[in-house]
Amino acid sequence: MAAIDITISGVLYDKLARTTRPVTIIGEASYTGLSVGGGPIIPPPVITPPDPPVINPPDPPITVPPPGSPPVILNPDAHPAHPIAIPPYVIIDYPGIGKVMVPQPVVA
Repeated sequence: MAAIDITISGVLYDKLARTTRPVTIIGEASYTGLSVGGGPIIPPPVITPPDPPVINPPDPPITVPPPGSPPVILNPDAHPAHPIAIPPYVIIDYPGIGKVMVPQPVVA
């Protein structure tokens, strides 16, 4: 059992003569009955992150021009724009009423 050095400074009191005398006690202290327990320490499992997805772009990588360069016009055939489909209605939570379906306005 491991022990530590201690120093106790105090006063001895004589009950019969009712006198005091300063004392210093130097020694070692240890915990009685203290032991190591609990079994082996098992490290947590190592979680490896999944491999990033492999992206095979059909276009070659684009080099970005340095700041201050004139704009670069890309070939529109190489980067087709996908149309945005507008839903026929939206559902909103109207205060005091609840969920309400609102149709999109007709554009003339």
